[in-house]
Amino acid sequence: MSKMEQIASPFINEELVEQAKKTGKILMSEEEVVSKSLPVYFSLTSEGLIFGIFSLLLGIIGLASLNPPIFIVGFGMSILLVLYFLYLRFTLSKTNVSMDVNLPVREVEAKLFAPVQVEVTTTRNLVVTFELETSDGLFPVLRPASSILDAKKEKLEEETFMFYVPRRGKERIERVVAQIGGLPGLFFGTKTIIINKEIIVLPEPQRVQLPWTLKQKIMDQFISEITVTRKGRGSDFFALKDFQFGDEIKHIAWKKSARVGKLISKEFEEPNQLKFVIVIDASLFMSGPKLEFALSSAVELCSVLRRTEHSAYVIVHGNDTLKFVKLGVSISAMRRLAVELHSVSPSGTTFNYDTLYSTLLTRRLYDSVVIFISDVEAPPSTVQKGLSLIQPYMQRTLFFACYTPGFGTLWNETEFGDSGISMDEWKYKNFQLNPLVRRSYLTRIQEFKQKVTATSTVFHLIKNYNTNILLELKATLSFLNKVGKKGGK
Repeated sequence: MSKMEQIASPFINEELVEQAKKTGKILMSEEEVVSKSLPVYFSLTSEGLIFGIFSLLLGIIGLASLNPPIFIVGFGMSILLVLYFLYLRFTLSKTNVSMDVNLPVREVEAKLFAPVQVEVTTTRNLVVTFELETSDGLFPVLRPASSILDAKKEKLEEETFMFYVPRRGKERIERVVAQIGGLPGLFFGTKTIIINKEIIVLPEPQRVQLPWTLKQKIMDQFISEITVTRKGRGSDFFALKDFQFGDEIKHIAWKKSARVGKLISKEFEEPNQLKFVIVIDASLFMSGPKLEFALSSAVELCSVLRRTEHSAYVIVHGNDTLKFVKLGVSISAMRRLAVELHSVSPSGTTFNYDTLYSTLLTRRLYDSVVIFISDVEAPPSTVQKGLSLIQPYMQRTLFFACYTPGFGTLWNETEFGDSGISMDEWKYKNFQLNPLVRRSYLTRIQEFKQKVTATSTVFHLIKNYNTNILLELKATLSFLNKVGKKGGK
């Protein structure tokens, strides 16, 4: 080992060195970065800087005044400082300090907390001050992302930090910067370890959480309302009928046949497996809280549908199809769905119903129950035309529209004094402009609802994100029941 490697050895990520020996390159986590061994960077502490300046000035004063005692003391202190610097380099070159970052949870839902553990091991007793450098989307809670560890010889020291992750996407633990000081604290060595470990931030959970039994009850009610009963082979009794040639003997109702004096056969319901298609509007108008709520709602609906015998699909669509996910039945199906949705970003100025129609037909999703999660910002006539194109091929279509003002993305109602506007401007905004905007927006919603319901699509307005999509689904049951009664008549 060369002299430079000996000096830098305590400051090299041992895992990367092993990878470098195998591949001939230095690999930094998931990314390949061509680099050299990290050197030891030494810096003066504030005490060391004061000590150095004082000793140097004292030596200069002694030399200028031709005073040997002061000259000897001043330059002697400077020489001691240099000697200690060399001693520190030699000591740290013989000390192996290894650091690693452990992520107990690699995938976390947005608006929750992610723990991060830092592990430190040394070959001698050291005081190590380190700081975690992360991406902008990780916010430390309770304390800063730095700590001081009194590391003992050959003993694993751990420090745990908690980070708040407010937004969906990917966040990184980029590097650990450690400062290792000597005994008097005049110098310290800086060690930087490239980590580049990712935390996948999944769609946030619904803000209103429901008991699992209530979720199942709502979904069962919804499925029973939209299911069309069909005669066929099955285990659920449907009705009695006169026995006909070709009916199976085991289906004869013998007691009823004995009472009426002729053979009566039983009819059964044919198992009806539904296909649910959840369509998320990912156009630019859905940016922000509306898109986050839509993604969260898709995960919530699929978590309940996975426990049923029905199949479910999620389509994220803007100008074109961005994601197409078929929900599996395994335990990890929900995790895979959330991972697929974590990287969704808005695309396209408007929602393109023509390309969605092509996707549904290409994927053979005929006779499905389509649940749209969108808003009312698109032109109503365009939405009516698009739904008229899709609805005839589907068993039932539902349109859940996010109320844009309730999601805080239309206008800002700040109180006077917070925004720096004058009293007249505040009065005009709150007593004239805002009511006018509300009235015009409510008129637009009524027009939008008329256009949507004209296509035999169920329309429902979601007023804000402090709800659960299953509660909104339950609110549509009364309307579905009325539609079913009218159809029965």
